Amino acid sequence: VVVMSPLAVGYWKIRGLGAPLRMICEYAGGDYEATCYEVERDAEGNWDRSVWLERAKPALKAKNAFMNLPYIVDGDVVVSQTMACLRYLARKYPDLGLYGSSAQDALKIDQVLCEAHDLRNAGVAVFYGRDTSAPAAFIEARKANSYQKFELWLEQQGSQYTAGDSPTIGDFHLWEMLDQIEMFAKDNGLGNPFADLPG
Repeated sequence: VVVMSPLAVGYWKIRGLGAPLRMICEYAGGDYEATCYEVERDAEGNWDRSVWLERAKPALKAKNAFMNLPYIVDGDVVVSQTMACLRYLARKYPDLGLYGSSAQDALKIDQVLCEAHDLRNAGVAVFYGRDTSAPAAFIEARKANSYQKFELWLEQQGSQYTAGDSPTIGDFHLWEMLDQIEMFAKDNGLGNPFADLPG
């Protein structure tokens, strides 16, 4: 009897880019395991990432030259890069319509993925201290830019989700970012950043 290992979703031991992948696996009811790499302080107080960089990554890189976090290992398939991982899961569970049901749907979803990733990149700079803007300025900038774009997009689509009447990989990527930004706002005493937005 051959026992198949469950699909593995690998990422740091934080939500980040791994969270949408894990949410999709949960939504699909798929058999998967989350492989989480924990960063710890070394004796000099620096962040030690060797658990991933030196111990786990080399063997995976031998199978995929693009290896990075997040990744998916599904039997003999080894996928790296966030967007490729999201699309892989959408194709793995075709009955869920996670990548839509037409080329036009896929085009919409690709745009949502890119815009959500832009939102993520803007957030990361603030969350990890590379951008020293005040949290309130960051939230206001997102409301004036990203949130307005997504509100108009939903209005133009006339659908409950970003590309139709059921969730897609774009929605999962977006939801994670909106949740992280809401938590960031509350942690900084700013309340709900979506309170004055429609819908």
